[in-house]
Amino acid sequence: MPNKRSFQRKLLRTKVKFGREEPSTFGHTFNVSPKGIGITTNRLLPRNAKINCNIYLNKSSTKDDTSKQDVISTQGRVVWVKQGFPGQPSKMGIKIVNPNIDLTDIYKSDKQ
Repeated sequence: MPNKRSFQRKLLRTKVKFGREEPSTFGHTFNVSPKGIGITTNRLLPRNAKINCNIYLNKSSTKDDTSKQDVISTQGRVVWVKQGFPGQPSKMGIKIVNPNIDLTDIYKSDKQ
């Protein structure tokens, strides 16, 4: 089956906070593209749900330094959900409805 994606996914594992109205649930990204985000979480939202996301990027050389975190806020729509097996997190695919220049910059960095 041919790949219908406009952009290849970039592997990125970082914290994300999301919710329908206000971001209130934590998860982790597992990949990004300029028009989408893959999220692992213990709390799935239904397909077609509108979602607000804050993606936390650590710009520090040490993983535990939270003072140098950048936050990218974006909105999207849940396009697919996959329930995890017992002991494994579930996954959601999010289509970005307002492409954000910061998200595009993340995708382009390290792409070369």
